Amino acid sequence: MKPRKCFKGEKFFIFLFAAISVVAFILSIQLFQKDSSLSGAGIFPLCAATILVISAAFMIWEMRKCESAFEAGTSLLQKGKETLQYLFPDKLSIVIAYVIVYGILMVVIGFNPATFLFLAATMITLSEDRSLKGIGKDLIYSAILLAFIWLVFQYVFRVVLP
Repeated sequence: MKPRKCFKGEKFFIFLFAAISVVAFILSIQLFQKDSSLSGAGIFPLCAATILVISAAFMIWEMRKCESAFEAGTSLLQKGKETLQYLFPDKLSIVIAYVIVYGILMVVIGFNPATFLFLAATMITLSEDRSLKGIGKDLIYSAILLAFIWLVFQYVFRVVLP
C-alpha cells in the first residue's frame, strides 16, 4: 500500500496540536490537584486533556507513514509561504479581512450599515458576475438579507441589535 501524501502544513499543525495538548494536560493536572474528587472541577479538564494527548500521539504515529507535501530541498520560508497559500486562497483571505473590518465598523457606524457593507462586499467578491447588473443584484440581496436578519432578531428573538 502506497503511503498517502501529507497536506501542506499538516505536520506542523499536528505538532502544534500535540504541544497545546501537553500544555492543557499539565494545566489540568494542576487544576485536578486542587480538588481531586471525582466530582470536582478538575476531573473534566483532566479527562479532556488526556484524550487530546492520546489523539495527538496517534496522529504523530500515523504521520510517520506520510510522504512530505514539499519537494526535497525546499526552504523553510518557501514551505511557510506555500502552506499559507494552500490554507488561505485568494478570496478566503479577502473575506477574512472583511470580517475584521466588519468588527471595527460595527463599533464605529453601527450594526445595520456595517452589516449591509459586509454582506454586499462579500457577495460581490464571491460572485462570478462582475457586471453592473450582477453588482446591483448583490446589493439588493444584501438589503433583503439585512432586513430579514433585523426582523428575525427584533420580532422573533426580541433582541435589540447594536
